[in-house]
Formats: sequence, structure tokens, C-alpha cells
Amino acid sequence: MQASKPTLSFLLVFLRGRVSGREVNELKYIFNVNKADEATVKNAFKDLFIAKAEDMFNNLGQAKMQQLFGVDNISDFLDEIDDISSPIYDFIKVE
Repeated sequence: MQASKPTLSFLLVFLRGRVSGREVNELKYIFNVNKADEATVKNAFKDLFIAKAEDMFNNLGQAKMQQLFGVDNISDFLDEIDDISSPIYDFIKVE
């Protein structure tokens, strides 16, 4: 299965537009199982998170990253996103 990869712009719009005071574990983004399985989607987000961690911190700010992901700095974020079973990925649902 080949799914299109999420972009930083998509992620920032998703996080900014849907969070207003919520933590990431309260968010859900549903993907079509006919287009990608859960591991594929999570790995696509992992690749994006790794590539754009600094941009995410710069665009969202440390306070929002703490609120959303429970991390205080880029290093902690990179450590957390390494495991796709991390709660950081709980907003992803494939059905």
C-alpha cells in the first residue's frame, strides 16, 4: 500500500486547527484502511516528525509542544517519536 506522506504544512494546520487547549491524545485523525495500514501511516508521521522537529518547535513553540506531546525540547521529542507505539501517535486511527 502506498499512502501519500503528510507534510509539515498539513501537520501544523492539523495541530493548530484542532487543538485549542487539548492534548494530542484527545485528537483523532482517521485514515482509510484501503489506502494505508496503521504502521505505514505512523511511520510516515515518524519520518515527518524526525525531518521537521525543529520547524515544529519553531512554529508551534515550546509551550504548545509541551501541551501536545509532553516534551520540553527537540531531543526529548526525537526520543519519544522513535517508537511508533508511543502515545504521541495515539491521534492516528486507521479504519
